[in-house]
Amino acid sequence: VNRAQEVRVERGHVVLQERRAPQGRKLFVVKSGSFVSTKRGRTTARLLPGASFGEPSVLWQRSHPTTVTAEGPSELWVVDMHRPHMDMQSPRITLVSSDSACYLSLAGILLCFAAIALKHWPTASSALRIAIVSYLVELGCLVFEFTLNSLSNLAFEGSHSPTLQRLYSWLYNLLPVMLLLAYPRIRTIMRMQGLHQWWLGAALVVNASLSYALLVVDLMLPWL
Repeated sequence: VNRAQEVRVERGHVVLQERRAPQGRKLFVVKSGSFVSTKRGRTTARLLPGASFGEPSVLWQRSHPTTVTAEGPSELWVVDMHRPHMDMQSPRITLVSSDSACYLSLAGILLCFAAIALKHWPTASSALRIAIVSYLVELGCLVFEFTLNSLSNLAFEGSHSPTLQRLYSWLYNLLPVMLLLAYPRIRTIMRMQGLHQWWLGAALVVNASLSYALLVVDLMLPWL
C-alpha cells in the first residue's frame, strides 16, 4: 500500500468500463465509500472498503468483464503495476541478459527447424505441403513470442511499454491459430505414415475436443 496512490472520485464516476481495453495495468482497492459493478446493465456486485478490482488487466492484460461505478463520493487506492519498484534495488542486469539470451536461442533453434521443413518443400506432396505450412505458422507464432520476451527484457523494460503491450496483444490473437492448425496437421501426418490404429485416432479426437473446448472457454471469458 505504500506504493499506492489515493484517488478521490465523485458519485457516478466510471472507474472501469466493461470490455474496454485496459489503459495500463492498475489494481484498485476501495478505501472508503462504495462502488457498483454492472454487466450489460445488470448489477453483479457492490464493492465496499477493502474490496479490490482490476485484476484481469494486471494478471492477463485483458479488459475488465464489468463496469465499475462510484455510488457516491469515494476513495480508492490505485496501484500502478507499471511503476518501477523503487524500494527494490536488487541487481537485474545478469537476470535480464540471461533471460534474453535464452529466448533468443530458442527462437534461433525454431528458425533452424523451419529451415529444415522448407528444405523438403520442393519434393513434398500436396498433403505434406499443407502440413509444412501449418508447422511453419506454429513456429512463426513461437518465434514471435520468444522474440517479444527477449525484447521485453532488453529494450522495453518488462511490460512498461505500450508498444510491447500492443505486440503481446497481437500474439494472444495468434495463439488460437496454433491450436486450430495443430490437430489437422497431426491427422494428416498420421494418414501419410499409415497410422490407422483406432486408439490413436480416439486419443487425437479426445485431445482435440478438450483443447478446442478450453479454447472456446478462454475466448469467451471476457464476455461472461
